[in-house]
Amino acid sequence: MPSLNGLRRWTLTGLFLLASSAAAPAGPGPQAVPVPDAECRAVLKQMAQSLTRHVTLKARFVQERRLAMFDDVLRMTGYFYYQKPGRIRWEFADPYASLLILLEDGRTERFDIAGGKAVKSRQEGAQVSSEVLSQISRWLNGDLERALKDFDVRMTRGSSTTLTLRPKSEALAGFLARLEFEIDSGSYLVLSISLWETGEDVTRIRFTDQSVDVPLPDRLFDLQSPRLLGEPER
Repeated sequence: MPSLNGLRRWTLTGLFLLASSAAAPAGPGPQAVPVPDAECRAVLKQMAQSLTRHVTLKARFVQERRLAMFDDVLRMTGYFYYQKPGRIRWEFADPYASLLILLEDGRTERFDIAGGKAVKSRQEGAQVSSEVLSQISRWLNGDLERALKDFDVRMTRGSSTTLTLRPKSEALAGFLARLEFEIDSGSYLVLSISLWETGEDVTRIRFTDQSVDVPLPDRLFDLQSPRLLGEPER
């Protein structure tokens, strides 16, 4: 299990998720109401069925990370790509370029971009990155039962649906306080994700310009010679 410092380094390089603005905590709005457990299970079942219909997904994202001890916010932007049955490309474009690619067989590689070329990175947190991407892959495959098995889940509903996940195990709860997923109530696509560490450091990612079932080139998931794509190719 990674240390809290290791998790912080990993999130600072941009490998987990967040939403909303860093000035206010993410979560349900004032009109949000709790959803009973039985209804929550029914909604999750509908969500799983809906997600299994999609073959690909691409989106832009804005990630903001805020440490409880400081006022500064680390802001990063990039692109997210998913292709069934489990390929993911997490690409940071600004303020610096880096890539993380997960293939359906579980292989994961992270790359820093130096001089226009992708160089494999061996920074601490690679194991965590792999597990996080695997969880995202399970979610997008509609395997919500497996993705959520390690968490107590609560659902609220307002203008959107919010899932709050609190870890069951003491080991996981040692560095992760909770996760929140904001989900579009119609499409069931994830609008944002927020991660609170035990020290109240928070990372939030907001997804925009989401497109489903659009063709994605195989070169997006090339582990041998990956590269950033130019904006016209997106």
